[in-house]
Amino acid sequence: MASSEQGRRDLDDLLSDPYCRQLLVSLRRADGPVPLAALATDVAARVTGVPPEAVDASVRRRLQTWFHHGQLPALSERGVVAYDPDTGLVWLLDER
Repeated sequence: MASSEQGRRDLDDLLSDPYCRQLLVSLRRADGPVPLAALATDVAARVTGVPPEAVDASVRRRLQTWFHHGQLPALSERGVVAYDPDTGLVWLLDER
């Protein structure tokens, strides 16, 4: 299989996850870089249907950790987002 085909399948796998899809929705709605903590809160609120202020801190931290170690590096490798782990900022690189 060609590497571009594998990359597309990997991206499709990422996008099959509702949290990853909502992460991208949140970034599309932002006017620039978004702090990871705010992004995790927004995504958790969207997926669970609660207001952002009602998102439990432990849920937010788990989602942040998952994004930091999994989703964001994978999306970054595919040129979808940029993630600066030092500042905790995330932003879309282009419209896909």
